[in-house]
Amino acid sequence: MSLSDELAKLHLLHQQGGLTDEEFRQAKQRLIRAESAAPERAVPLLRRRRHGAAVFGVCVGFSEATGWPVAIWRGVFMALACAGGLGLLIYITFCFAVPLED
Repeated sequence: MSLSDELAKLHLLHQQGGLTDEEFRQAKQRLIRAESAAPERAVPLLRRRRHGAAVFGVCVGFSEATGWPVAIWRGVFMALACAGGLGLLIYITFCFAVPLED
C-alpha cells in the first residue's frame, strides 16, 4: 500500500474520532519516517524466475525487472537467435550469470 493510501486511512480514522490529534500526528510521522528510511532500488534486481519460465526463466526475469511483457523478451531473444545465433549466446550467458530467484 502506498504512503498516500496509508495517510488517507489515518486521516479518516482521525476524522471519525478513532485517533486523538497527538496520536494522529505521531502515526503520520512514523509513516513518513518509515517511507523515507526504506531504500528504493533505482534498477530492479534481475533474477531468473521459476514461475512462468519456458526454459531457464531468463525472459520472465527480464520481464519483471523492466515491466515489459515476457512475450517481447522472448521475441527479442528469438529474433537475435535467428539472426546469426547471437540471441542464443546471450541467453545462455544470462542463464549462468543471472542468479535464480530465492
